[in-house]
Amino acid sequence: MLRPKLVLFLLLLFPFQTSAEIRSWRVGDQDHPWNLVPVSGRLTWGRGWAVEILTDDDGDGLIDEDPVELVDSDGDGLFNEDPPDPQIDSDGDGQLNEDPPNKIDDDGDGLIDEDPVEAFDSDLDGRIDEDGPDPQFDSDGDGQLNEDGLMTDGDDDLDGRTNEDPYNGTDDDGDGLIDEDGPRLRDTDGVATWLRPILLNERRNLAILLNERYLQGEFGGVGPDGKLLNPFLEIPSEFGPRVERADPISGDYFKSGSGGGINRVDYGKMVDGDLSTAFGTTSTDYRVAGIYGIHGGGASLNLMGFYHINRLIFQPRPTLPVTAIANYFVVYGDPTTVNSVLATLEVKKFLVPVTREHTDPVKDLHFDPPVLLGRIDVASLDSDLDYKETAEVGLFGEGFSSDASFTSEIIDIGTPTPRARRYSQLLELLDDAGEVEAEFSDQPGSTVNWGKVRWRGRKTGSAGDVRIQFRAGDAPNTHVYARDSGANEIDTRGEDGRPLDAFSWLKLRQGRIPEAELRYNELGPDLGSDGPRGWSFWSAPFSFEDGLIDERLPAERWSEAGVPLPLPTGTRYLQFRILFDSTIESAVALDYLEFDYGEPLISGGVVAEVFPPRVALGEEASLRYFLRPFFADGEEGGFNRIELTVPDASTRIDTFKFDGRAWEEIAVPTATTDEDPLLPMDPLRLEPEPDSPFVVGQFAQTIVSDPRTGETRLLVKFPLLRASDFKARQSIELSLQTRLFRGSARFAGSVWNDSLATREATIPQRVRDGDAVQEVATDATLVVVDNIQPRRLQVQAVPNPFTPNGDGINDAIEFAFDLFLVLDQIEVAVEILDLSGRRVHHVGPVSRTAGQTKLKWDGRDAAGHLLAPGLYLYRLQVAADQTSTEALGVLSLVY
Repeated sequence: MLRPKLVLFLLLLFPFQTSAEIRSWRVGDQDHPWNLVPVSGRLTWGRGWAVEILTDDDGDGLIDEDPVELVDSDGDGLFNEDPPDPQIDSDGDGQLNEDPPNKIDDDGDGLIDEDPVEAFDSDLDGRIDEDGPDPQFDSDGDGQLNEDGLMTDGDDDLDGRTNEDPYNGTDDDGDGLIDEDGPRLRDTDGVATWLRPILLNERRNLAILLNERYLQGEFGGVGPDGKLLNPFLEIPSEFGPRVERADPISGDYFKSGSGGGINRVDYGKMVDGDLSTAFGTTSTDYRVAGIYGIHGGGASLNLMGFYHINRLIFQPRPTLPVTAIANYFVVYGDPTTVNSVLATLEVKKFLVPVTREHTDPVKDLHFDPPVLLGRIDVASLDSDLDYKETAEVGLFGEGFSSDASFTSEIIDIGTPTPRARRYSQLLELLDDAGEVEAEFSDQPGSTVNWGKVRWRGRKTGSAGDVRIQFRAGDAPNTHVYARDSGANEIDTRGEDGRPLDAFSWLKLRQGRIPEAELRYNELGPDLGSDGPRGWSFWSAPFSFEDGLIDERLPAERWSEAGVPLPLPTGTRYLQFRILFDSTIESAVALDYLEFDYGEPLISGGVVAEVFPPRVALGEEASLRYFLRPFFADGEEGGFNRIELTVPDASTRIDTFKFDGRAWEEIAVPTATTDEDPLLPMDPLRLEPEPDSPFVVGQFAQTIVSDPRTGETRLLVKFPLLRASDFKARQSIELSLQTRLFRGSARFAGSVWNDSLATREATIPQRVRDGDAVQEVATDATLVVVDNIQPRRLQVQAVPNPFTPNGDGINDAIEFAFDLFLVLDQIEVAVEILDLSGRRVHHVGPVSRTAGQTKLKWDGRDAAGHLLAPGLYLYRLQVAADQTSTEALGVLSLVY
């Protein structure tokens, strides 16, 4: 069950309008935990890839800081496989080991050597009891043992059993370890779960880990009845599209000449953690042809991601050393061997060359430096007549997976309780549309406004990062589903003539066009069976720091963090994806992701357009910005604020018009420290002329800049305009004076009502591009530059001369200049030099972006001493795109 958290910020101030309400919804908590199981193998509708879920089991803010101590004492890649043997009173006299093998009746009972010490070489390596349970330590000093380790739903203590020793303070399995192998705990008040790329080390056997995750259904290969399945998966990788099967250990990859496959139960014995079971073949059992030869008894693994591998071990059962593979080679696939035409990960590179007569039963191969790979094949070259086997495969590595990602389900926010589109098994494995409807029915719902998004996370190392993207829609389908009906004819209907939806497309027996080749169901254009309804494209990515919660703040203030979601208003479905940009030693972990939403202020949305659509670079331009809201019949809402993102801090409104009539501007106090200088302003409606039907009033404007991003916003306030004011399709027109410093600028806008709440306590309604008025036909708020030519850096230094004598008049010189065609923050600085060229002071560097920039100097050096009167040189330096631009000039200091 999904639970929206409701935060009521506002009071009912007007009888005609209800209070606004910000709701938040979180992925990664108790009610909606991270879910790595794909919704569909063929659609990007929810899936984890090369990621894992970690748990802060004891709620102390640390993750896996007190694990069970597991040491591979004999270095064979196995753990605790040869522990001390239980001692038995073999002759039942109440004594242990009192008659060892020495051909003497040591205890005088008439029997010789009948009660020896039990000492077995369990792994047949010539050593006895050399790898047993290790001493346990309270690693975090809280008085508990093993209470916060790598608890997964698999075999955490590598003894071939799963979840047999949960956290309860007892050695449930009698192996001398306490609480070392329990199920992964879920989010509760004292437990937090974290999403992170899979981390390998010398103890984590990736082969066993992959098998466990498959058997737990994480790759979509387990039906509701527990039956093992092997459906196809479209792999969400930036290294190129490819298709793999859900079972990474499946012998189905390697077919015999008759077309049969290897029994999954037999093949899985290589990765069950049990040395007493094995997978083996002869020519009379399976003739398994791989790309490079016969895989008799060898291992072939798809790693479901790309990992840095440094060790490979394969061995037969200890009791059958003669069955060890002696002649072999090892090949692998990596990101460079993805065949985008065949959509496969091919094994084209040799990890180990052809090796002959390697008679040691245990093959322990090390790779330094580690090798990045996503599939590995051990090809046996032994005689077809010889039975060869592999009892266990050990595949070890170091560091984080390199292509980890997480894609959320499609989330329906429009219902009273948000819902994640998910089914009891892969969508394509359901039987019919009735079953699909029963598990996730189409329900009525409303559209929403999108607010901020934030996340709680941590970083291991310094280089790791994430890219987090969002998209939103007002239709269930993200694509226009189609099939090839023959002769390369594309049809969006099934054989029954009905429009294809996701389920009917997935169930096509032939002609299904892959998702990557389908037409995107773009929001706005009339596409498919849902008309103009559709989806926005994936947003530009946020980095880890953008929406990160500052945990130094009290927890009750964490909801203040976040960045605005760049999504179209008036939509109800949302999806996000997280791409982990990890290095071998650094990665990001996320506790949860949370976003805000609320009911639209204006149910039909607000549209705007700008004219003219083209202007000259850097020259002052007159633009007309038109805005019109679409209220529903009987709607009682309204707004009194407009915000515009503008390209120039000197942008201002020359004329504010409503329904073609100019309004009166009122001044805004310049000396204010308020984040919203217009909040205390009270523009009024004015009395119209006698018998005039037109509404007239006052407006106020100001410019604010975000010190972190450099974004400049034009704020406008006016008397509350209600639905009744727009009954005759009235519009607002802003006549703007501005300049463009880049190749284009989008005048993104939003509206809100500050009589209901402050800016921080409400979700402004975004304005979308559209037909606001009939007299212009741009239908867009994007303005582009006519002819982009490099501009010379020109500096205005005023006043010059200047007189820093403390009288408050001309006490500082200001260097003003324009930065053109700059996309990101760059560093600018001014050097002050005496006439000999010696530097006497340095202003900056400071970070600035495209637009007008100003730097000041008060005539003093770095120590605060006033420099002597005279002439000085200044050198303005602008560093951009690994180049530097300079401008030189002379200034005069007098007093």
